Amino acid sequence: MRAVALTRYLPIDDPKSLLDVELDKPKPTGSDQLVAYPRRPRTNL
Repeated sequence: MRAVALTRYLPIDDPKSLLDVELDKPKPTGSDQLVAYPRRPRTNL
């Protein structure tokens, strides 16, 4: 799944302050609950 990562505390205008990363999809464990919600169509901004 796609995510935005903060790895270092840099000024927000620095291109390395926030990074696009790919993570494994999390799985609920223990007392976690999986909640389904309707998917909204993407809009291009």
